[in-house]
Amino acid sequence: MGAAKVAALPGVVKATFPNLPAGEYAVSVIHDLNNNGKLDSNLIGIPAEPYGFSNDASGNFGPPTFDQAKFTLGTEHKTVVIRLK
Repeated sequence: MGAAKVAALPGVVKATFPNLPAGEYAVSVIHDLNNNGKLDSNLIGIPAEPYGFSNDASGNFGPPTFDQAKFTLGTEHKTVVIRLK
């Protein structure tokens, strides 16, 4: 539904998505170290750049499912913390 590109700085980085309607969402984040617009991986497909998902979700042999990463957004402001792996 939305995307943001923000500068990576040491410590905490914030991205804001204003005016989202209430519903279920999932967030994925990559730290695009070489600024090529994609998550690079090694020869066997393991990510070579830091990444993370809402709920600290992780998949088996690929990204997590939407259900694993989803959270519910109501009418209140919500902070979702994602730790990069």
